Amino acid sequence: VGSVFSWGSLSREGTARHDELRGEFVSGLAVADGKALVVKDARGVEWLTHEPPEAAAVNEAAVDVDAQQVSFGDKHSLMLTRDGSVFSWGDNSQGQLGTCGIQPEEEPALVEALQAVVVTHISAGSEHSAAVTDSGAVYAWGRGSEGQLGTTPASAAGRGKCSNISATLVPRYIVALESVPISKLACGSRFTIAVSRAGGVWAWGEGTL
Repeated sequence: VGSVFSWGSLSREGTARHDELRGEFVSGLAVADGKALVVKDARGVEWLTHEPPEAAAVNEAAVDVDAQQVSFGDKHSLMLTRDGSVFSWGDNSQGQLGTCGIQPEEEPALVEALQAVVVTHISAGSEHSAAVTDSGAVYAWGRGSEGQLGTTPASAAGRGKCSNISATLVPRYIVALESVPISKLACGSRFTIAVSRAGGVWAWGEGTL
C-alpha cells in the first residue's frame, strides 16, 4: 500500500501526505481546477479539496457503482466503473455527456450508447469526451468543431437528433483508427492524443495540422 501526496492549492504548506488514506488501496486519481479525487479500491471515492466541488454527488454514486476511473473536464465529469460502464454529469451544452441531449446532469447518468461495449479507459476534455474499449476501439462525443472528435462532421442530410453542425451528442466510433488498437488517450482543451498498443502516438484536433 502506497501513500498519496499533493502540493499546490490542496496543500498550502508545500508537499502534504494524506494520512486519511492510510491503509486504503488507491487505484486512480483525477484532478482539475483546484479539486482532486481519489478512486479507492474498496468501492468508493474521496475528495481532496478545501471546499466541496460542484460534482460532489459522485461520492454516494461511486460507492454503488464501484468506480475504477474518474476524469474531469472544464465543467463536466466522467466515471468508469469496473464492469466497463461509463457515467457522466455536469454541463452538457456541447453534448459532452453523451446522453443525446444538451440538458445538464446534476448526478452521474449512464452513457447508454456505450452499453454494447466494454470501456477500459476514459478522458474528459474542455467540452468533449472520449473512451477506449477492450478491443482498442475509440469513441468520442461533444464539441467537435476543431476536429477533436476525430470524425467528419455530418452533413445536414445525415444529421440525426443526436448531432448538429458542431457537436455530436452521443459517442461516435472513430473509423480512422479502425486498424490501430488504442490503449489509452487524453483529451485536451480542443484536441485529443492517443497511444496505440504498439506504442505509437496519434493526435487530432486544434493544433495538429
